[in-house]
Amino acid sequence: MVPESVNLSDLSEQLLVDGVALERDNDALHRDLMAARDYAASRGVGELGIAVLEAPPARLADMRDIAQELARDTGIATVVVKVPGTAAVVSTRYSRADLEKAQQSLVVQPDYGVGVRGFADSLAHPLPVGLLSALLLVVVAAAVGASLMRIKAYT
Repeated sequence: MVPESVNLSDLSEQLLVDGVALERDNDALHRDLMAARDYAASRGVGELGIAVLEAPPARLADMRDIAQELARDTGIATVVVKVPGTAAVVSTRYSRADLEKAQQSLVVQPDYGVGVRGFADSLAHPLPVGLLSALLLVVVAAAVGASLMRIKAYT
């Protein structure tokens, strides 16, 4: 549920202008987030909207609802809602698993622009779990094969 204190229409309008929405005016932060958004685009992340709220809602689960409403209202593929200490992200382009991994950059980094850049880097180069699993399987099979060969040689 979106708290009544959050002005979704204002945030949506700001996102539609340049992809960045701030609950309170802050020119330096706005410029930094615009640069971070441009960086994300250069990394192939695609359309990204960033909304910054001054404080988290009483229920942190509401942040995801805010992000979903902003994405629905604007049509932006990936929307980040950032507050001090945490963030919520929704996307029609990326899986929930990829978003949760990448979201850590947004949460742990106190500099919002740096966090968005880290988020973009994580999405641009997700950990290839399938490839790593296959590689691990080959290594384990080789080790088992080598062990069996040694056992056979001693008998």
